[in-house]
Amino acid sequence: MTYREALTYIESTVTFGGKPGLRRIRALCELMGNPQDKVRVIHITGTNGKGSTAAMTASVLRQAGYHVGLFVSPYVDDFRERIQFDGELIPREDLVRELEEMIPYVNYLREQGFLHPTQFEMETAMAFAYFARKQCDFAVVEAGVGGLVDCTNVVKTTEVAVLTSISLDHTAVLGPTIADIALDKSGIIKDGCDTVITPLQPEEAKTVIETACRERHARLTVPDMGRVMVQSRALSGSQVIYDGEELYIPLAGEYQIRNAVTVVEICRALQRRGFAIPKEAIAKGISMTRMPGRFETVRNTPLCILDGGHNPGAVEALCRNLDESLRGRRLIAIMGMFADKDFMSCVKNVASRADVFIATSSGQPRSQEARTLAGIAKRDCHEVYWNPDIETAARIALSLASYGDVILVCGSIYNIAPARAVLAAQ
Repeated sequence: MTYREALTYIESTVTFGGKPGLRRIRALCELMGNPQDKVRVIHITGTNGKGSTAAMTASVLRQAGYHVGLFVSPYVDDFRERIQFDGELIPREDLVRELEEMIPYVNYLREQGFLHPTQFEMETAMAFAYFARKQCDFAVVEAGVGGLVDCTNVVKTTEVAVLTSISLDHTAVLGPTIADIALDKSGIIKDGCDTVITPLQPEEAKTVIETACRERHARLTVPDMGRVMVQSRALSGSQVIYDGEELYIPLAGEYQIRNAVTVVEICRALQRRGFAIPKEAIAKGISMTRMPGRFETVRNTPLCILDGGHNPGAVEALCRNLDESLRGRRLIAIMGMFADKDFMSCVKNVASRADVFIATSSGQPRSQEARTLAGIAKRDCHEVYWNPDIETAARIALSLASYGDVILVCGSIYNIAPARAVLAAQ
């Protein structure tokens, strides 16, 4: 099997599904020797901020001298971003080997009456197999959707459960309220593990998480933003002092400060559990974190920013960044979203700040039509265009932009790579 054939096989499984639950992933992992039980896990769920928190945590642990696996979703530029070891993408030949070794188990399960594993289940099992093979000291694992029956919750070796910012998203699966969503995401909290939550959680979410921690004898830590002193903030990142320790956070936005202090508390929880993590490793690891598609600047003239936020909470955070850092500059927004997201409120939030709005498509089967997004944007922006091809939309934006303008691409992580190909290359 070639690498391209492996990707084709994996991507073909996106149509498979079934009733949510852990029965299938548990059966698959058991056939593979339960690789998930052979690594210590930092398990991260939440509505927004999971990817940044996971990346910073993995970076810190590497600086502390540990071998670290990182499993995240979705990817931005390369499928192999989903499975990383010590800061490097899984090599193509290793991905092919893990898939080839797993396929006989998949076929056996189907013979036993199981539905075909989903794409995410297969990716999760491959990641754990790879991490076990590499003898990771820690695996930093980002949940997919929710927590309780998310297939990453097959893990039993959780050292720290992390819940980042919780807001309304995936309500058809997780429930209609913040409390419902928090209850599902609290499913990653294991008996006796440490739990860290991002500060400034909604009270209804915090109450649910506190109850889960009490029931499972899991020590809970909530970072105190009152102990944060912001020294400077810019598009390139923030310089802060937290509990007397200086931190440089190379990711823009106030919410990234919250994510960073969450990472500090994750490390302190690990220290309490007997793991050596010097404070110098914490500061250096956070400072060296790189995250594509998170208010990422890819060009300075005109200023071009890419942001993959795709739900109301993420778009509100994005808009706060715009208001704080770029108020007064002419804004050309390119936006494509999935039809199963709250696209109406997200488009309104961005369009009300844009001088020019270009609606596009995220290029996926779930994408909302560009024409529909344009119709919504016209209520709040006087100059609106639409084009279903995001690369063409990016070229239109460049043709309309002057020296001091800002081009923003947002609405989906799937917009990032094709937009970057145009905007960063000019």
